[in-house]
Amino acid sequence: MERIGETNGGRFLMHTFEVYHHIEKGHEAVKKGFSWPGFFFGAIWAFVKGLPGIGVVLIIVALVLRVFEAGAGSNPGGMFFVVILYLAVPLVVGFQGNDWRRSKLTEGGYKLATTVEAEDPDAAIAAVTGNSTAGAHTTAKEPSKDPKWSTANDDLTEAVIQSNTHPQIAVDKIKTILTKGVNINAKNESGRTALSIANYYEVPSVVRTLLVNAGAEE
Repeated sequence: MERIGETNGGRFLMHTFEVYHHIEKGHEAVKKGFSWPGFFFGAIWAFVKGLPGIGVVLIIVALVLRVFEAGAGSNPGGMFFVVILYLAVPLVVGFQGNDWRRSKLTEGGYKLATTVEAEDPDAAIAAVTGNSTAGAHTTAKEPSKDPKWSTANDDLTEAVIQSNTHPQIAVDKIKTILTKGVNINAKNESGRTALSIANYYEVPSVVRTLLVNAGAEE
């Protein structure tokens, strides 16, 4: 879905992006809908986007089409078939490319964090991370950050997510942060509290118990 956005700097095209998060690798934004880069650049796009398998297949398909083209010669029927295939391959990549990316990210441990409307992928990620320098023309569908949210909440969120890989270190960090009087039920840009973040990332039960005992709510 696309629409026109406006700022004092002019008009721009807004796209819908799904923003995925990995506890170690950070964020990736994938546009919903047709992939024009995939349509025009095929195998090159696939390799750049971390889809080497798709890239290799596209190269093989291109070579096979070359063979078909040479074999068709001056046969009108054969050439028509080859032309149809030449058109079909980039269309398949265009329509399926972003779905392939989503599947690859999910297989790689990424989880869907939120859906936003933004001018480009960097601006979409900025809508989630709060980094305003990454893009000025972003309209997130999620609620704005709770005014009660503080840097201590950022530290708490990081520790909660970290508990999947370093549970004991994370638990010690969480205990320390809780002693600072952090508002444990403040919500981030995605409208999530510390406990809902813990449930989303399926962290160890000891972490959820620690948060609940401290008064955390969904």
